[in-house]
Amino acid sequence: MLNTPAVKNELTLTEIEKIAAQMKGLLWLAIGGGEPFLRKELPEICQAFYRLAGVENIGIPTNASLPERIEEYAIQILDTCRTSRFSIGLSLDAVGERHDEMRQLKDAFSNLVKTYHLLRKVRDRYGDRFSLGVHTVVSRDNLNQVAAVADFVNKEFRVD
Repeated sequence: MLNTPAVKNELTLTEIEKIAAQMKGLLWLAIGGGEPFLRKELPEICQAFYRLAGVENIGIPTNASLPERIEEYAIQILDTCRTSRFSIGLSLDAVGERHDEMRQLKDAFSNLVKTYHLLRKVRDRYGDRFSLGVHTVVSRDNLNQVAAVADFVNKEFRVD
């Protein structure tokens, strides 16, 4: 969660670079979390795998709680990893307040919608090098919301 203390013993950028250097010809890098966009060095981590491993595809899921940072980092990654394809998946559990409740995060749904709109502009700018999607984990907590999520995405979003 966003308000928990920083993770201790996280790999440093230097340690990550050493790992990337051993992975020449990497086809796909999937960066997960917690929330990957909390990591201030996220663009540099992607750049390390691009520069040292030649990664062709980078994928990052996000809870979309940091709209402006996500947009900024997406642009940095696309500008510096020029031949890689980059994708972001917005994690959407339900529509409206129910999404906020499930995420236990105030304004989670409105931030997700804002992030989507910011990233659509990035998608329009970078074309096929950037794809934008929606991820939904179906559980007993949102099973009755799945149809509403699909309807919302189909009506309100243009995703890849």
